Amino acid sequence: MSLIFALFIRHNLTKTCLGDLLKLVVTMIPDCVPKSLYLFHKRLNIPKFDDNEDFVIHWYCPSCQSHLGEKDSKVQILKCEICKKQTTASESEKKQCYFMYTPIHIQLANMLETTDIWDRISKVKRRVYDNEDKGEITTGNQYRTQQMQDFLNSGDNFTMTFNSDGVRVQKSNNLDIWPIFCSINELDFKTKGKYMVLCGLWFGTKKPSAESLFKPFTAEAKNLYEKGFEWTRKKNWC
Repeated sequence: MSLIFALFIRHNLTKTCLGDLLKLVVTMIPDCVPKSLYLFHKRLNIPKFDDNEDFVIHWYCPSCQSHLGEKDSKVQILKCEICKKQTTASESEKKQCYFMYTPIHIQLANMLETTDIWDRISKVKRRVYDNEDKGEITTGNQYRTQQMQDFLNSGDNFTMTFNSDGVRVQKSNNLDIWPIFCSINELDFKTKGKYMVLCGLWFGTKKPSAESLFKPFTAEAKNLYEKGFEWTRKKNWC
């Protein structure tokens, strides 16, 4: 799914083209990906899927992979503060020296407003409070600390786990894609996969710089922990 989604973004495919691509892949390898555009969209949990306005392009230095900033139509000259080398936005795009990031809170708000996910989270939180939950995360020592319990019990709070690993696009070249996935800890094991958040995609021929790849992620994670975000509960799920 990450590879198909990266292809969709990289080449600005239309929804019709993406739908045909899904049908082609499913015909060749049944059940490997969602067979329709609607199900693919629903699985990724990304709103406004047919445009790129929720995605932010981040440039990185082709020499040292340092973060160069977000894409800005007014800024065409990019200068690395680490190695002092200079490049242009068009050259960075041609060399695929960029990664994409979509804010976590946008995707979370979309899920919370359009599904019954909060009811599911609340049930697990109650079981954790009563020491009845046996989840792979919620039984850990770090999760059971008093600080964590105070956080979970104050308001509509929940926790997430993130991970990232490289995916080789083709055996014939050395282009890799590194996605950043987040999953909600306060969900049953069988449900977590349905509500995963894809917030980052890195393109490159080398292993990414963790400092660059996770820079927008850590900034948003810190802001979410300190300030949170707002979402509207739909009557259907109350």
